[in-house]
Amino acid sequence: MNVDCIWGLCLFLSLSLGWTRAQQSNHTRPVFHCGGDLVSDSGFVGSEGFPSFYKPNSKCTWRITVPEGTVVMLTFRIFDLEADSQCRYDYLDVYNGQSNLVQKLGRFCGTFRPGALISTTNSMMLEMGSDEATQGRGFVAYFSGAKPYVDDHQFCGGKMTKAQGEIKTPNWPDSKYPAGTSCSWLITVEPDMVIQVKFGKFVLEGDSYCRFDYVAFFNGGEKDDSRLIGKYCGDRAPQPIITSSNVLLVQFVSDQSVTSDGFFAEYTSVPPGTQIPTSDSGAGTRSIPRKPAVKPAAPVATAPPPKYVPTEATKPVKPTRGRGQGNRGVPVKDQMERGLFFQSLKTLCVPKPAKEKEPSRPVSVQVNF
Repeated sequence: MNVDCIWGLCLFLSLSLGWTRAQQSNHTRPVFHCGGDLVSDSGFVGSEGFPSFYKPNSKCTWRITVPEGTVVMLTFRIFDLEADSQCRYDYLDVYNGQSNLVQKLGRFCGTFRPGALISTTNSMMLEMGSDEATQGRGFVAYFSGAKPYVDDHQFCGGKMTKAQGEIKTPNWPDSKYPAGTSCSWLITVEPDMVIQVKFGKFVLEGDSYCRFDYVAFFNGGEKDDSRLIGKYCGDRAPQPIITSSNVLLVQFVSDQSVTSDGFFAEYTSVPPGTQIPTSDSGAGTRSIPRKPAVKPAAPVATAPPPKYVPTEATKPVKPTRGRGQGNRGVPVKDQMERGLFFQSLKTLCVPKPAKEKEPSRPVSVQVNF
């Protein structure tokens, strides 16, 4: 056998093996377990057994760690947990660190995908709990390490201890803020004072639920006593806000698409009990309150039930439903029946599709404690 034949045979075998391995990897789905430590630049995290129903009476904890000098950015791709106005039954808690003793970024349930979440350090913890009945498909989210935005002229985020100061989006006022930005400001003033924030210009990408670009304000810092004051987006300045303590955490997030001019705000330390000045400047601003309104139930052609009168030590009774049934009414189930759900799973690594500005589907509930 001459040399040309040998080289030709080697090339054929290499291409064949490479093609076979590539095909195998393309058809390999990730396997999700109940909890674990995820140490990586980026990756996926999901509920146990996804896309199958998650188990009843389970509690799973995931700890995410990205490289030093970066922060964790978490974006949800699929979300399907049992819905409840206060997320009492099945829920997903997200914490700004690696324990439940730090600030809680939110509690989520239902079938509407939460917006992007960002930590202030290189770690984040997810804790999912379920009760004995009515399971959903669970969730899948993508995490990645992102660098806080810094350039020669602007600094986005940081710790501020002066009695007054300003916060603004990157590139303000010269140009629009960049896409894919995450900023966190931790403001601390004198112990016997509180913080008042007044906005100047305010133009962020609009959305009914502030999922894409937003600024969020929390009472307290990186501890578990943090409480969400408000989450804002849109094209009008929100009303002035005032904290209940001497510590304020501000988080700004922009997604990978539409950008706007941004915002500029000034903060000042004031005595407790200071009245918030009122104005009509917030008429066009979308605000997500700390406890969103309860999602209205689907209309039923029956007489309304008698008014519920709470009694002492009475635990709310949830309706008994079969597995996978109940307050879903969401395309996830239909997609499974039509064979499209696994197709959506295969495209998890594909960049986020064009977002729908006003989806007509159930809302995911966020409860902050």
